[in-house]
Amino acid sequence: MGGVRLAQLALIQAEEQRQAAAEAARLQAEAAAAAERQRLQAEAEAHTRARRKEAQELLQRHEAASIERLKYWHFEPNGDEPTLEEQHEEFLSKLVSRLLYTCNYQRAELEKQHQELADLRRIVQGHEDATQAINARVLDLEQFVPGPDAGTSNSEPSSRQLEERVDHVVAMLGDISAFAAPTTISSQLHTLKTEVQQLHSTNSEGNPKLYKMPTFQLEKFDDYTHQDLVLWWEAFTTQLRILPVAKHAYIGALFLNSKGACLTWLTHLAATHGVDVVDLRDKITWEELTRLWKKRFIVDDAPALAINRLFTMTQGNTATRDWLTEWQKIATTPDLDLPFTHLR
Repeated sequence: MGGVRLAQLALIQAEEQRQAAAEAARLQAEAAAAAERQRLQAEAEAHTRARRKEAQELLQRHEAASIERLKYWHFEPNGDEPTLEEQHEEFLSKLVSRLLYTCNYQRAELEKQHQELADLRRIVQGHEDATQAINARVLDLEQFVPGPDAGTSNSEPSSRQLEERVDHVVAMLGDISAFAAPTTISSQLHTLKTEVQQLHSTNSEGNPKLYKMPTFQLEKFDDYTHQDLVLWWEAFTTQLRILPVAKHAYIGALFLNSKGACLTWLTHLAATHGVDVVDLRDKITWEELTRLWKKRFIVDDAPALAINRLFTMTQGNTATRDWLTEWQKIATTPDLDLPFTHLR
């Protein structure tokens, strides 16, 4: 019997050593594969940055050459009235110059979008690596735990909710290469942030925590006679995303940053739905409230406002640098028809 037991112990030890060696080899292979992926990713990013830099330098050289050629088209007053040909060349010179500045502005915006896309890819890759590590750890724990015992921990529902939420976020993001436009990327990133905020707002017992509204760095909105509606709304919605504010608290944030006519309008809107302002989010979506707010305070008439700014700045009372800045803003106005069909 003693010899049989010794033989069994030897077999068990040999099996344990074999499993330990296999586990060490697996971990080493995973580490090598991760290092290789990081190296290939770094090389790809470096190659992409080099190509962008080369394209940017080429565009800048072409822009400088075009501006240099356009200098000869400008009319130099010498006491005589310019001819029709000189007037035409002067007009084309100014038009092409504005087009170049607009292209330069758009190029900068595209460069920023590319950088945001690269950052988002790194974030998604980090989430995927963390998810794989969690799955591997769960598999290891399942090998040692045959099943739940009588004393189940209170953290198991939270762990299950966390796993379901992670699966939902991964399924929501999908393949990053299938995103169609930067706006889609921004909306996906905003949804991801909202999911994470909702996950953090729940404690281990499943009870919601008290939400603390961030402090906005802008003047409260009164009515359309005291403030620039477009600038205030852009500043407000930008701070909603930067602070950040949870999606369910958007209406409350608008209420806290309003006074006068806007405050009265929000209170009346909540009363028409039979609820208080704090519960208005259960009756109307933020997108619908945005549409109603713009309709009430005439914020969505962007083409008309752009035309008004154009008339104001083309009467010889604006510095050249300020004029170019305003022109770039006007050129990016959505749905603005350059033949000026919005004149009225």
